[in-house]
Amino acid sequence: MAQARSRTSRIRLGIAEHLTGIIASLLFLAPIVWTVLSAFKPSQEARLPPLPPWPTTGFSVENYGSLNTFG
Repeated sequence: MAQARSRTSRIRLGIAEHLTGIIASLLFLAPIVWTVLSAFKPSQEARLPPLPPWPTTGFSVENYGSLNTFG
């Protein structure tokens, strides 16, 4: 019985560790995803308040085309 309890507690600990890792990775990845999604917003939409983070009028690459003439 003690061995079965030990195995159950190890499984629970493993699940808790995995969940903690998943939550931490999502917290670290969220700003990167937000930045990438914002980079593909049209200029007019990029100036609006930030929510929702995904482009609502469609994806645009015009921001990257204007890099050649910037500066």
